[in-house]
Amino acid sequence: MSFDVKVSTNFKEREIKVAGFETLRKSVFEIGIIAQGIAKTLAPVDFGRLRGSITTQAKGHGTAMESGEAGDMINPPTDPLEVLVGTAVNYAAWVEYGTGAFTLNKPVYIRKLKGWRFIKNHPGIKAQPFMRPALAEVRGQALSIVAKNSRAEFKDFA
Repeated sequence: MSFDVKVSTNFKEREIKVAGFETLRKSVFEIGIIAQGIAKTLAPVDFGRLRGSITTQAKGHGTAMESGEAGDMINPPTDPLEVLVGTAVNYAAWVEYGTGAFTLNKPVYIRKLKGWRFIKNHPGIKAQPFMRPALAEVRGQALSIVAKNSRAEFKDFA
């Protein structure tokens, strides 16, 4: 005696792949938004240009600058699963990493607590990291954000 059994299941494979891809895109962008918020909180403020220019950019969408100049916006990535958080302000790296002492090409006025001062030899800028600590803080939250969004999207498949 023999028999043949055919089992047919419809997992909607394409829909699951698309939903998984979109869930991952949403999660990565959410992680970027959280990193942006932390970086804005940590960024030092003198006139507000640096803090206001920190944005999150993804392929097809991103956040707007609160303040800054036209060239301060970072360009969006080309990879749909990549999100960039940061600023294109030309002095952002100096703030993040600091500088050593340096000689200026021409004497300039710098603002001090008690007014302006005319200098030629600059003592350097102390590092005031804001992006690296933001990344470190959000890194610990990344998996829980992806898990939360995945549970919400795929609750019918559990």
